[in-house]
Amino acid sequence: MNKLIKPIATVGALIIICTLLFGGRSAEKTASKFMKSLMEADAKEAYSLMSDELKESLPYETKKVAIHSMQENFDDAIEGYKDIYGKRWKYKVHVIDVYECEAISDEYEGRKMMKAEIEVTHKGSGLLNKKEGSDSDTLYLVKDGRNWYVADF
Repeated sequence: MNKLIKPIATVGALIIICTLLFGGRSAEKTASKFMKSLMEADAKEAYSLMSDELKESLPYETKKVAIHSMQENFDDAIEGYKDIYGKRWKYKVHVIDVYECEAISDEYEGRKMMKAEIEVTHKGSGLLNKKEGSDSDTLYLVKDGRNWYVADF
């Protein structure tokens, strides 16, 4: 039994070290999470995925007010989707392509930037609503430390 504890502890320590050294949220994962937060009207999550520069550019005085206002806008958008596709409509987020791009403003000059092309497909719910549709979006992402954040959408 004691012979098993040492190798298991070593493997566990290696996993933790690798996660700390090489971990972080990729640009593709950030883009996908951000779009899903919009589609699920989760303003708090969307705000957490925004770059500090984007947050500072919002016309709100506090984080609380920004999230509240974003939530109202997201809720209105979701109601629009429900009007078109039904109350229990389904959606899928597809990250089509992610590639390096130039800085989108002076604030991001000298930092690593990516552009993500996104498609969100929608499908109606119920027997009477077979509507389908899609939306295309472009997100700009900036790397800060080991994680990527939305710089513009």
